[in-house]
Amino acid sequence: MIGLARTLQKRRDDCRLFGDIMKIRSRSGQSTVEYMLLISVVVIAIVAAAYVFLDPFQSGVETLGTDVQDALTTGNIRGAGGN
Repeated sequence: MIGLARTLQKRRDDCRLFGDIMKIRSRSGQSTVEYMLLISVVVIAIVAAAYVFLDPFQSGVETLGTDVQDALTTGNIRGAGGN
């Protein structure tokens, strides 16, 4: 009878240990999901910002290209030296 009680107690302890391990794994999985959700929100915000600033960025690059082309062909840099 004592051997059976010890066996049952060991199994209960094993079940508690397994339950504790599963809780840790569950929490770890939960934090992973939370990080993935946070990363997806950041990526969506970056994509949205890219769409908002795409036209001003393109016009700025075109203006820069025109200024560089003018500087190379004429040798004058617009806005430098009080021009």
